Amino acid sequence: MSSVNIDLMRWDPLRNMGTSSTVALTDGGGWFRGIGLIVGDEYTVSANAEGYREAETEMFTAMAEMTQIADLELLPVLSQFFIEGHLTDSAGKSVRGARLNIQYPEFKETLTDENGVFRFEDLSMAVINEVNIDHPDYAYHSFKILKANQRHDFVLTKADGYISGTVVDADGNPIERANVMVEAEEDSSGYIYSGVRANVLGKFELKHIKDAMVSIYVSADRDYKIYEDIEVNQRDLVLTLTPTEWGPEPTPEEQARMKAQQAYVEDAEERFKTLVNQPAPELAVSEWMSGPPISIRDLEGKTVALYFWDDTEISDRIHWACLLNLLKEVYGEKGFVCVAVCPATTEIERVKQHIAEHSLNYSIGLDSSSDVIGAEGETFDRFAFGWPAAPFTLINAAGEITGRVWDSELESQIQTMLAD
Repeated sequence: MSSVNIDLMRWDPLRNMGTSSTVALTDGGGWFRGIGLIVGDEYTVSANAEGYREAETEMFTAMAEMTQIADLELLPVLSQFFIEGHLTDSAGKSVRGARLNIQYPEFKETLTDENGVFRFEDLSMAVINEVNIDHPDYAYHSFKILKANQRHDFVLTKADGYISGTVVDADGNPIERANVMVEAEEDSSGYIYSGVRANVLGKFELKHIKDAMVSIYVSADRDYKIYEDIEVNQRDLVLTLTPTEWGPEPTPEEQARMKAQQAYVEDAEERFKTLVNQPAPELAVSEWMSGPPISIRDLEGKTVALYFWDDTEISDRIHWACLLNLLKEVYGEKGFVCVAVCPATTEIERVKQHIAEHSLNYSIGLDSSSDVIGAEGETFDRFAFGWPAAPFTLINAAGEITGRVWDSELESQIQTMLAD
């Protein structure tokens, strides 16, 4: 392909971010060449062209001699979508110059105009997982699970508090790449607290904090610590992270159970490979909490996403349940069906609360129990699911398992399967 925009992203470890500049267009043979790379630094290369989804390489290290890093395959966009809206503050004043971006499954960025209006065009997905909004005068916001081809108006919160400092160990040495964030309960959508990763010198800066006093969570490797009642608007704060005491050693019985659970997860990963391109096993649901009872055999001829909702109290898992709701709305008439199964030990009333609160309108079942150590239920075991596997198992129109995907890949896979 010719005239494809090629973008080179260099990772800056001191600033803990990437710096980007367009370096080339592909020639008539689809080739491109990046020059001026710093030997030893890390880069990624992305390619984008109108009508195609953006493609990106894995991170690579620049070498002194010329290297062919990888081929980039651009897949055509099957559908065109947009999302637009208006940003205001709590007083109803339009917010101009706010930076909005969509991260997955394709990166897009735009600014609000002088009237606070924004628009993303040529999107390949009908459901946007997350829109992030940043403005120097307002708190950082993240709005999740939005339907495309309609207007979304957002209200931003003023928040100009900050905390900067250094993360060190017990000897005063800086801890590289420590995670530092304001400890708070995450909202399902809207204002979120600051969170950053310290740079190679242990330096960090938290911005857009709206409270006068906060708790700060610091972690690195397996160590963590929570600092409570930290005053906002201060610099040169020193956070000392010492090895975490994890309590008494597990008993021999607990160690045996943990070892068995880990072995189950590893075995499940290998077992799932044998299930791909094979007929999907039947569900073993003991109770349906939402929607009509469903059998895998009844779904032949449909494209199916089976969601293993393994923890019903984690916000990301709830967002994924809401994602399926919108995907059903968009693709249901085209032959897409979604089903969710919760572990056998799940508290039913809590799931029913989530179903009512988010108007989930597809079949959600409680799994039957399993005697297999490490399995969260009989259906979980039949489909060889063990966390941290990707939560969505895809089944094609022939009733065969095609693989597992994360939320960022789900809609594009659905589009491809429906087109086959």
